[in-house]
Amino acid sequence: MVEVAFEDLQNADLQIDCVYKGGTAPNLGSDPLSHLFPCGNAGGFRKVNRRDRSRLPAYVILYTSMEELEWPDFLDEETGVFRYYGDNRRPGNDMRNTRKKGNLLLEEVFDLLNSNNLEDMPPFFVFKKTGNGRDIQFLGLAAPGNSNISPDRDLVSFWRSMNGQRFQNYEAYFTILDTKEKGISRDWINSLSENHSASIDVAPDVWKKFISQGRDGIEALKAPKIIHIPSK
Repeated sequence: MVEVAFEDLQNADLQIDCVYKGGTAPNLGSDPLSHLFPCGNAGGFRKVNRRDRSRLPAYVILYTSMEELEWPDFLDEETGVFRYYGDNRRPGNDMRNTRKKGNLLLEEVFDLLNSNNLEDMPPFFVFKKTGNGRDIQFLGLAAPGNSNISPDRDLVSFWRSMNGQRFQNYEAYFTILDTKEKGISRDWINSLSENHSASIDVAPDVWKKFISQGRDGIEALKAPKIIHIPSK
């Protein structure tokens, strides 16, 4: 498996399934995501805003351990569908009023998707914990929604009970896009925050198609399982 060293993260491109190494310090300074991107070093939702003072998101990092039984984030590699849960885990709380405002962000991007107003849609970069120190693995560039999931099912609020307490949260569905062998260039990542209006010029073709056609333009990264049939 290809790996990128911790000291090389700031200039690294993003390649599907590549591992980005964490540091060796016994604190959050070893977090690789905050060295890959100008984002915080904690939380599942990490939004990076544009630098034009619009306060609009340039892009969003989604981070998951894939290990929480109560919140079973899941990637279906065969279809490219990625299920991700919101960030309200407290009873008696408005599910939009979370520290990272992740659920509010989900509402905003799915509203954009279903209104076909995609000019301000931020791309999502999905990472998962590898289980080896602070190392992370890039799962891909994601768009909200899926052409095979109806608009009333790709973002669903639900009630859950834990330790005798009830609260609401979101279940959201994204699609990992097929960026082919090119991956995600550092030039595009930088332009998203520095000059967002011009960033579409250097965006991956699959992202351009999504922005142009919306839900119908989603081109999923599908990886069918190989079934080995034994010979006689």
